Amino acid sequence: MLYNHDERDNTMNVLSIDFDYFQLATIDQFKRYPTGIDRTAAESEKVWSETYKLNPDLCSVKLNTTEYHKLIRLIKRQPADIPVIIYNGSINFARIVTGNIDIRNTQAGISLANNIFNIRNLRTRAFNGRVRGNISMNLISSLLNIRLRGNGVNVEKALLDAAGMKDTLSGTASFDTDISLKGATYEEQMRSLKGDVNFDVRNGQFGPFGKLENLIIAENIRESQLFQTALGGVISGLTTIDTTHFAELKGTLSFNDGICNLNPITSLGNILSLHIAGEFDLLRNYADMKVRARMASLVSNLLGPIGAINPANLINSAASLNIVTAKAFSIFCEMIPEDDMSAIPSFSNKYVDNAATKFQLVVRGDAAKPLTLVKSFKWLATETEYQNAVCLLYTSDAADEAR
Repeated sequence: MLYNHDERDNTMNVLSIDFDYFQLATIDQFKRYPTGIDRTAAESEKVWSETYKLNPDLCSVKLNTTEYHKLIRLIKRQPADIPVIIYNGSINFARIVTGNIDIRNTQAGISLANNIFNIRNLRTRAFNGRVRGNISMNLISSLLNIRLRGNGVNVEKALLDAAGMKDTLSGTASFDTDISLKGATYEEQMRSLKGDVNFDVRNGQFGPFGKLENLIIAENIRESQLFQTALGGVISGLTTIDTTHFAELKGTLSFNDGICNLNPITSLGNILSLHIAGEFDLLRNYADMKVRARMASLVSNLLGPIGAINPANLINSAASLNIVTAKAFSIFCEMIPEDDMSAIPSFSNKYVDNAATKFQLVVRGDAAKPLTLVKSFKWLATETEYQNAVCLLYTSDAADEAR
């Protein structure tokens, strides 16, 4: 049903379309309306028009989404411009349900001209939060421009209802989007997707990804003979440590040519804070990221031989250094610039831990196989920290040879 408001006499002109008939109609027939339309459609239009003239304050109609999508498909088949103009309309939906998504109290102004359908000043409630913004769509090319902002959104509910993702992430989110896309298929839409999404999630929790025992079981750790005998005990000791909760998770997602860039994403937790950068291929479902973390010393001390080779612990346990420790350090520690180290967030509770350790994960692979994603775990050190550790190791080796 399409309608527009006539400001001259404060009436609503409404066209109620019989879509079974409309599938047989052509643009030329609609240009000759009402003579090009059969009696059923004409009588329907007359009833609606008279209803709105008698009730000028009535400004809400029901829209069947199945019929709407029929109309969109028919419009896309037309090579010429759409011979319909909506100068100043409005929508007011009490409830829109599609799949598991339940949207309430949707209000907006609408207009249609030059094939562009505009939704202005959109106001709605979704996933327990509020969403505002503007949307426009070219009904011929399908180019969609979305500028939205929201707050109070239940992230866990949004991921479950919209994407079927359970126990992945929770928290209350605010966001703003400025994106565009076009196309009839998922591949076309993802490849054409451009723009940015900024988000900020408060008081939330990661799913399995945030558990430390899942982070340290990287491919290089699992395959190293240095840790194989102790790895099971280390993992068992970590299961009671909660590293999944965070006070804030925020970042920017930038989309272009089927790639989502993380620019970056950071999280602040009490004992684990993260800095995540890299990209995700939307078409291949493929991740290529680096996760850098700051971890409280009380946790790193529970990592057994893995924790023993981080730079801070090397200095504290100089008396027990040996050639095996030196070899492990050279393999499982990486030097990064001071600025990169400073980019790793501090802890959310403002707790100052001078002995906090930093590490890096290389996450790469098919997101549908999460247990294979973490390829590498390495401790991080600045140039000064790295050189101090190296000097200490060489000194220890020299002392061993002298004895």
